Amino acid sequence: MKILVVDDGQLAINSLIRILCRVAPDCDYISAMTTEDALTWLRQSPMDAAFLNLDMPGMNGMALARMIQKLQPRCNLIPVTEHAEYALEALQIFVSGFLLKPVNDADVRTVLENLRYPPEDAPTGIKIQCFGNFEIFVNGRPLTFKRSKSKELLAYLVDRNGATCTNGEMLAVLWEDRPDTASLHSHLRNLIFDLSHTLEDAGARDLLLRGRSTLALDTSKVDCDYYNFLRGDRAAISAYRGEYMTQYSWAEVTRSALRQQMGGAAPAAAMPNAMPGMTTLPNGMPAVLPNTMPNAMPGMNGMPNMGTAAMGNGMNLPGGMTGALPNGMNTGMTQGMNTGMNQGLPSGTPLPGYYVPPKGNYGKR
Repeated sequence: MKILVVDDGQLAINSLIRILCRVAPDCDYISAMTTEDALTWLRQSPMDAAFLNLDMPGMNGMALARMIQKLQPRCNLIPVTEHAEYALEALQIFVSGFLLKPVNDADVRTVLENLRYPPEDAPTGIKIQCFGNFEIFVNGRPLTFKRSKSKELLAYLVDRNGATCTNGEMLAVLWEDRPDTASLHSHLRNLIFDLSHTLEDAGARDLLLRGRSTLALDTSKVDCDYYNFLRGDRAAISAYRGEYMTQYSWAEVTRSALRQQMGGAAPAAAMPNAMPGMTTLPNGMPAVLPNTMPNAMPGMNGMPNMGTAAMGNGMNLPGGMTGALPNGMNTGMTQGMNTGMNQGLPSGTPLPGYYVPPKGNYGKR
């Protein structure tokens, strides 16, 4: 389930996401501090639920709720406020819940267990993970394989992104150091048979497209982080940490291509869990630097006295920064940055997308 948290206060966002991580640790969380940022997320990705602070500056939370209903009619709306008098108006727009601040675990759990549009109504299907180790999940459960080569064969088909693979190509990848023999072809046929039955037994039927001495994957039937990345999905781009199918050496070609697409570096891999509690900056910039950033960016000596530093047009950076981003980051903020930096960021630097918290922490998607 994907959940959007909208509040103009960072402490309020952090507090609610901590509760959500305890109550629903398998969910993905996205935060927005303005109604404009919230609408941007909603136009780009479907949400199962949205927790909305009703006391927002500019467009208030109730007006935002009505807009969400137009954009995503099945998104469960849960207003969060200090004012009980909003309850009647909220009920009139058929919200899925109503929370009074301060919010607690029990209230959030009750709301999520009684949604107007339960997430079970949405298909779970087949989810493929390529970033990090290769894994496949069917209806939320990891798929196990009798043979490791069967799993590797599926990984190769995923890597080919729906392209038809010949038996010769599959043999060369799976047994790169062995000559092409009749015995090896027989082994490949057994692997294909084993893979087909493994998928069918798990309920993932018709995922393989078989031809005469060829095999391909029906990519329309899977949800894959790698495919989402290629389509420009911000959540998938944010989830990329410089690692791709790490258990397979032949995946190095795609690994290199992904790093090149990210600008010749693997910034997220160099910054694991680097910025907890990140949210969205104005003007399309995706992250606010928190008050403390221990070892957050390679090549930087530290960021003391950061305060509420932000980066954007007309926004200040306090003094005390003793290092700059390394040249390996293909980035940039060259204009509009005020005092305190010994060195600016090179032109063209993309920052990662919204932050996805690891399970048990807070901070996604």
